[in-house]
Amino acid sequence: MKHALLIFAVGILTTFASAAPPYDHTKTGISLPDTLAGLTRGDVTPYETAPGEAGVAIPYHGEEVEVTVFIRQIDPKKITSPAMIVEESLATVKQMEAAGTYSNVKLYRSADKSETTGWSKGAYTARANQAFVMSFIYATIRDEYAVKARITTANPKNDSIPKFVSEFQKIVDEAKPKP
Repeated sequence: MKHALLIFAVGILTTFASAAPPYDHTKTGISLPDTLAGLTRGDVTPYETAPGEAGVAIPYHGEEVEVTVFIRQIDPKKITSPAMIVEESLATVKQMEAAGTYSNVKLYRSADKSETTGWSKGAYTARANQAFVMSFIYATIRDEYAVKARITTANPKNDSIPKFVSEFQKIVDEAKPKP
């Protein structure tokens, strides 16, 4: 019995010791854990959509699901609502269709719900490399930063998707910028 407890304790300690620290975006206060809703965070990389709109892309990987969280600085006089971020993303998808990256693109816009105040969402389906894909886009604005999650899957009924969205939105909504 003692041997089994010792093995269990070592297993628990190893699990906690091997977890990566959260990714902290100090300007927004968003702290993204190593795992979120069963998905594992990958390497954070910089990206830029336009001059002065530098940001970071934070990937999460899971079975049948790929998520990329984007946090980027914006000009709040130009981008005034989360819906504009979603529309910008959907316009990019249509450009990718015109370039031949995607085919059979269908865009979906959704009315913003009162229970997720401050968030907008949209989605699209497409064929990429002869395979069906669906992506869900969730976006909000925190001060001078756009925060967006793009969730891509071939199985839109995957249980980890609503769980990820719920946990992600809670983290973002509760974040406090660090001084």
